[in-house]
Amino acid sequence: MIRPVLVALFFLLPTWLHADANLVRLYNALQLDAYVQISQSEGLADVDVLSQDMLGRPPSARLNDQMSAVYDFDRMKNAVMAGLDSLSPDQIAQSLLFFESEIGTRIVDLELSARKAISDDAIEAAARESWRATKVDTTSDELLEHIADITTSTDLVNSNVSGALNSNLRFYQGMVSRDGLDLPEDQILTLVWAQEPDIRNDTTEWLGAYMLMAYAPLDLADVEIYAELWRTETGGALNAAIFAGFNKMYNEISYATGQVIALNMAGQDL
Repeated sequence: MIRPVLVALFFLLPTWLHADANLVRLYNALQLDAYVQISQSEGLADVDVLSQDMLGRPPSARLNDQMSAVYDFDRMKNAVMAGLDSLSPDQIAQSLLFFESEIGTRIVDLELSARKAISDDAIEAAARESWRATKVDTTSDELLEHIADITTSTDLVNSNVSGALNSNLRFYQGMVSRDGLDLPEDQILTLVWAQEPDIRNDTTEWLGAYMLMAYAPLDLADVEIYAELWRTETGGALNAAIFAGFNKMYNEISYATGQVIALNMAGQDL
């Protein structure tokens, strides 16, 4: 049985069923369904490690079922769509002009292909090595300048680090809510902030490796056009909306995961 505390997470009415048609077009143009699916697949693939680290044993059938409920696709999609809902009709229309264009479609395809590929540990390791080598050997490379421009314009490193820290905080808060962790909030915050340097270093390298993989096949002129997009007011609003949606998704997942782990520590059912 699912306890009432989780009902609000698992049975939200899907916002995307009632979203504006152009907002749905933008969601589809960005291929965000695929990113939600990647997040779902990666999260469920990590359940074995999570169970070993937190419970000291392989996941039970019950834990696997509980985590499948946590990574419910419609709920995850609902959170991402809620983030996009902050965009104005004009911002949606201007975003569609780019992302439904030939250049925009190609860039989205390349980004998605790179994101799928880097989910493989071996490919990720090779991509990181390529990034390190490229930074050393071609420090004046124009592609790296455009990547740095995109990274700065979208505040990618800080936004990802902040998202990761908040997600970790929500995990611990979820554990506390179900008596799986006995720590006051200030100690939890100290514990989370201690992870910041490692998360920042890892995030910076991962983003560089991913972006190099994604944008290397493009003409430099197209990468420059893409960088210019993120410097516009519409680009800034779209970037903020995407982060808001995925942060909401990961925060909900992390809190529910903390609850699940705490209840399994105590041998309780959801």
